[in-house]
Amino acid sequence: NFVGLSAQHSIYTPLSSKLVWANAFRGDYIEPFGDTDVVPLSARIFLGGRNSLRGFSRHVVGPRGELLHIVGGDRAVNLSSEMQYDLAGNLVGVVFLDLGQAFLANKGSFPGSGLGIQDIRFSPGIGLRCRPPIGPLSMEYGFALDREF
Repeated sequence: NFVGLSAQHSIYTPLSSKLVWANAFRGDYIEPFGDTDVVPLSARIFLGGRNSLRGFSRHVVGPRGELLHIVGGDRAVNLSSEMQYDLAGNLVGVVFLDLGQAFLANKGSFPGSGLGIQDIRFSPGIGLRCRPPIGPLSMEYGFALDREF
């Protein structure tokens, strides 16, 4: 038994006819109740990858167990801020900074660290996007400045 809430908000601010400052915030919260003490591993939150921290591999950011395996969290914050510049035609250049972390508040008997706000991970990067009529295409590269391993 558990309940979850996810909230996301994006703001796009035009700075000129070719430059846009885009910001996105996402927060996730999962709380066990009743006989459940911890959120099951399959329902936990993992960050990293194209949709959260672009400089990290998919699902590698979050609390770690004794053997350093990622065990996921029951809370998470993720912020993405980027400058988008129209280069030519349908091409857009992007410079971004992603930050975020997953936290484990309901640890139960879990011996590892649940992590705290001081454990926020950062990932700057660059990208190129194309907006053809058939749908957007993008190529982005993020740099994990604070790799753990």
